[in-house]
Amino acid sequence: MPTFEQTEKLVKERITWFRKWTTDIPNYTHSFNVRDLLRSHWFDETVQMAWLLHDIIEDWDTTMKELEEMGYSQEVLTLVDLATHDVTLENPTDEEKFQRWKNMMKRLEEANNKSAWAVKLADICDNVNQCHLMPNQEKKKRFLYEKCPYFVKQWNKWFWWTDFYQEFLDRYLKQLFGLLGWEK
Repeated sequence: MPTFEQTEKLVKERITWFRKWTTDIPNYTHSFNVRDLLRSHWFDETVQMAWLLHDIIEDWDTTMKELEEMGYSQEVLTLVDLATHDVTLENPTDEEKFQRWKNMMKRLEEANNKSAWAVKLADICDNVNQCHLMPNQEKKKRFLYEKCPYFVKQWNKWFWWTDFYQEFLDRYLKQLFGLLGWEK
């Protein structure tokens, strides 16, 4: 199996351009932010590695088969698959994107895998930190009013007592209050 350092190098090579809605933040920083968040909350390297690989599948031209051929473990591949939406649709509409997100959530619920939920929590936790940059107000509202409340409910089952969950809630409420005009 590739080492953690080889995985980080692969991510830097495959994830190019800049973060959505920015012109100065390299895209791969999202992957490393999430890795750091998982690490800071004591998730093991398998979970961290799955997160790093998730974005090269979801947003860049890498396939699960390629990762398998590179020698990643079945556990890593399973977590990547559970935390990744269907990438087979080319140029999906906003409604198709939302439906594939709902399909991914259904797979996560059925798998009942705490590590896979941790990967998604860390992902959304970093995304919620950046959602104020979203230029499309409808997408921002969908994210804050539909997706995040769903995660609050799901993650409450797994993580309600943890600093990890509290960090997500703090970030989410900050953005929500900002959208509502309740910021200080």
